[in-house]
Amino acid sequence: MITRRAATQGGSLVKSRVSMTTKPAWRLYWPLVVMAFLAVVAWIPWFLQGTFPTTIVDHVRITPTGLPMFAPNRTSGLNVYIGNRSGPLAQDVRWRTRLALVPAMSSEMSERAAWEQLESVSYLPPTDLGESRTAWQTIRTRQLGSRDVEDLKAGRMHLYLVGQIQYRDNTGRHETQFCQKLQEPGDLNIWNLCIQHNTIR
Repeated sequence: MITRRAATQGGSLVKSRVSMTTKPAWRLYWPLVVMAFLAVVAWIPWFLQGTFPTTIVDHVRITPTGLPMFAPNRTSGLNVYIGNRSGPLAQDVRWRTRLALVPAMSSEMSERAAWEQLESVSYLPPTDLGESRTAWQTIRTRQLGSRDVEDLKAGRMHLYLVGQIQYRDNTGRHETQFCQKLQEPGDLNIWNLCIQHNTIR
């Protein structure tokens, strides 16, 4: 800002002074800083969308259809339950699951082989799950022979439960993967988590 001041004495101009003053630098740039801050705040929900679901849909319970789990000349079955553990309504919930018989290999290779068997399974028709609501289905292995039963009890073959859930909440679309292995010799309903394929995203 420029200001001009003049003093007079006896009607004549005595002195004229011109002074220059400027705004501090922060006053010039603070609108830009505020605009940048607001842009970051507006971007955060978009960044979080699809990354942190507010609704958690996961498998919640496994119950055998009969005991012992393994017997010659019959199938082994499980009732598998999924549920909305917390949060708002889960919409368009589609899920599939499988009992996979896999020869004993390294954990990583066995889990990969079990997961590949899931790819041939179709999703169930979509449904909605409110908070604390569950859905379930019964799945079975192929018919087991005497050799299968011996291998499963001895740990030469493993039984995996693998599954995939897709759903939508108020932050976008999400997917849950779950994978567990029955603990040998399989006479108890004890399942151990896989190294991979246990995620919610």
